[in-house]
Amino acid sequence: MESGSDCRYIEADLRQADFGAGHDLDMLVYGEFNTFRPADARRIVEKAHAALAPGGCLLLEISRASSLRKWAADSPSWYSSVSGLFSDRPHLCLQDHHWDDAARAMTTRYFVVDGASAEVTRYAESHQAYAQAELTALLQDAGFSVAGFHPALTGEPDSRGDFEAVVARRQVHRFERG
Repeated sequence: MESGSDCRYIEADLRQADFGAGHDLDMLVYGEFNTFRPADARRIVEKAHAALAPGGCLLLEISRASSLRKWAADSPSWYSSVSGLFSDRPHLCLQDHHWDDAARAMTTRYFVVDGASAEVTRYAESHQAYAQAELTALLQDAGFSVAGFHPALTGEPDSRGDFEAVVARRQVHRFERG
């Protein structure tokens, strides 16, 4: 860590984590915001607002709805691995995807077959799609002013265009005594 910087990393479930207070920046990148159900996403945004100093920024890098629909249309696939995310042992991973129009969400199901025992373990992950107007309303309801939507974290479109960056600022309230 650079001398004089004040950055710390905490591994925790965002739904239960204590965000602290007085931050200048809270950020959630690589589309992870999309993995939370709308009610959980709302609580996370409210906690981020409470953790920021007045004028502080929230930076979200979200998966675009069009990308989630594209990923959901991918054909079922599989891979084998000596070890990896789902197991420290040799395994085969089968995966399929589904788009739910009513929920505006993509779900990926994983079936992990242990190489030695053939035991199957199932996992699933969902990604909620957000329209800009919907995300703007969510942020404003939590007390943020939305500073802008950007094509990517760099401000320039990335080669795949799967993500967009959203910058929101905790409003500064000035109270004057009369």
